Amino acid sequence: MVEVDEVRPEVAELRREASLELGRRHEVLGPPSEAARRELHDPLVLPGPRSGLGDDLEEALGVPEPGEAIGDGPDVLLGAAGATVPAVDPKDPHQAVRSSASPMINARAGDGNDLSTRRPRAPVADPPERARPASSPYLSHAVAGALKEVTERRLLEKIREAPVPRHLGIITDGNRRFAAEHGLLVADGHEKGKDKIEEVLDWCLETGIRILTIYALSTENLDRPADEVSALMDLFERAFNNVATDERVHRHHIRVRAFGNLALLPPRVRAAIDRAETATASYDSYFYNIAIAYGGRDEILRAVRHLAREVAAGRLRPDEIDSKMISKNLYTADLPDPDLIFRTSGEERISNFLLWQAAYAELYFADVMWPGLTKADFLRAIRAFQSRQRRYGT
Repeated sequence: MVEVDEVRPEVAELRREASLELGRRHEVLGPPSEAARRELHDPLVLPGPRSGLGDDLEEALGVPEPGEAIGDGPDVLLGAAGATVPAVDPKDPHQAVRSSASPMINARAGDGNDLSTRRPRAPVADPPERARPASSPYLSHAVAGALKEVTERRLLEKIREAPVPRHLGIITDGNRRFAAEHGLLVADGHEKGKDKIEEVLDWCLETGIRILTIYALSTENLDRPADEVSALMDLFERAFNNVATDERVHRHHIRVRAFGNLALLPPRVRAAIDRAETATASYDSYFYNIAIAYGGRDEILRAVRHLAREVAAGRLRPDEIDSKMISKNLYTADLPDPDLIFRTSGEERISNFLLWQAAYAELYFADVMWPGLTKADFLRAIRAFQSRQRRYGT
């Protein structure tokens, strides 16, 4: 969440920008239809929650409480542009999704592995061009949309003033609950979760985060109902095959890798993984890792067993084993440890994800289901990381 003290000096500017944005939208979309006007007779009432910007920012910007009337008729003037829109229907289901947030502090670049001191060869990517979604004719939605764009722009400006995480790990939790809340099939929830990963990859490129590790499937997830697991395997096969030919991946030189107990996956999924890894093996500007059929304890156990075999063969003495040696035998041996672990769904645990590597990672938990994550939610997590002073026990 953006701190109130940071936002208040900019409230007037935010309001001005929001007013201009609303006027621009009115010019593009035109006035609301007469049918829409006739349907609305009550004073404008915002549905709850409010704009989805966070309580402090909403208070600073003067966004009304749910149920609070704005104006005294079905039409309300929008800023200097003179655009008008009808009052909102209180029964409209459209609501912005909110996330929890943390205060902001300063990040420190870590030490360590091969990639920790290397500079990206490709510049930070420009934000991808995406089609603008259709706008609602209701004032509350228009205000929230305009403020959302202004907030994202300001957050991005702030983020670019400080170091970002070199390595971001994400626990993508909440696909099934999102599906249940929206009346979708479980498979549809997972499909929307896959689409969100695509968006997050764009956001990482935009903010300059070089290494992204997604916790896509745990070993425990394989015990779910057979039809759900089969649908997930179909999704993974398609996703990895698409990655192999993804223009964005090749343009930004993104190396794609999967790690975990891949022997547990069907041959068709392993073949798709091999195609994606082979197609991107020479890239080293950005790194996109998918933890699939993965468990942190299993990963550590695998490393310890390997070292035990080395001792038994006489190639290693027990007193030579240290933490660096264990790190070199993990799936992430050539990557720096994650700086930030980000989890959605409101659950506050890391669920067997990168247990060894996350020893000094910052943790951030967002109270939003993974498919419902917004760009502002993502940017707030990065700002929260930047606000924390990492002392590593010193």
